[in-house]
Amino acid sequence: MAILVVDDSADERFLVSSFLQAAGYDVVTADSMDSTLEYLKGLNAKNPPATIDMILLDVLMPQHDGIEACRRIKALKQFHDVPVLMISGEAAPGNVQLAYNQGAIDYIRKPVIRSELLARVALVSKLQEEIKLRKEQAKQLQELTQQLEAANQRLQGLSGVDGLTELMNWGRFDELFEQEWKRAARENFPISLIFFALDDFKAFNETYGYLTGDECLQRTATAARETLGHPGHVVARYRGAEFVAMLPGMGEEDTTHLAELLRKTIEALDLGITLVLGVATGHPNEFTSRVTLLASAKEALIKNKQGT
Repeated sequence: MAILVVDDSADERFLVSSFLQAAGYDVVTADSMDSTLEYLKGLNAKNPPATIDMILLDVLMPQHDGIEACRRIKALKQFHDVPVLMISGEAAPGNVQLAYNQGAIDYIRKPVIRSELLARVALVSKLQEEIKLRKEQAKQLQELTQQLEAANQRLQGLSGVDGLTELMNWGRFDELFEQEWKRAARENFPISLIFFALDDFKAFNETYGYLTGDECLQRTATAARETLGHPGHVVARYRGAEFVAMLPGMGEEDTTHLAELLRKTIEALDLGITLVLGVATGHPNEFTSRVTLLASAKEALIKNKQGT
């Protein structure tokens, strides 16, 4: 463990260094803030960068005091988390508080007592190791969570089911949409889409929380499934708070009535959010595209949203 001792007094530097070296620590010394910052920046410039594990910093030094030195050290990205212990013969409450405000972790009084110095250094070292361990554990947990989320998404994609709403996911819907479009072109029947979304859902989540938001999506999905789930009809989660229903064989007028029924059904749930819908009907043939039909349903939703 490498410790940097900063004090303008050569005697104090020698005394503190000898205590630390006898206890097995590697010690480097500096006599001012300027020499300290120069040394630290030099470490940072090395390839690979070298580091210091702890800094013992005298409060009363000429030109720039230790409190200002602490502030400047903490401003260096590589050394921001390095613990700084202040050393001073003046332990006035104001100075102590200033030191803590600038990032110091502990305060040692002069004259330095060997047992107290080593005990505080050991305590701070142990604390830093625990902090480092917890950060590593948190990082590992975050990485594991991301891996699990990615695995769940892959599984959901394979199963064709959206994990939250239990509706068909977009990937599976798009495959089915293509199949139905080709069938409708062969057999000459229309296909209608209802594109619907919970309006301003981001603000809803921010106001009521994401758990409430998830429940809102689940209840919307259940209502949509029950209202639109006739044989041959398919309801899917498009993304976020957006959904789409495919109604093979249904014309524009009947689809509009069904969309209105969906609106009333979801409004009756009293979820505290507005449902916006867009309806489009297409007649598949070699000159038409299912992509265009989906775009038309989205555009209708946008127009209806702007009209609310």
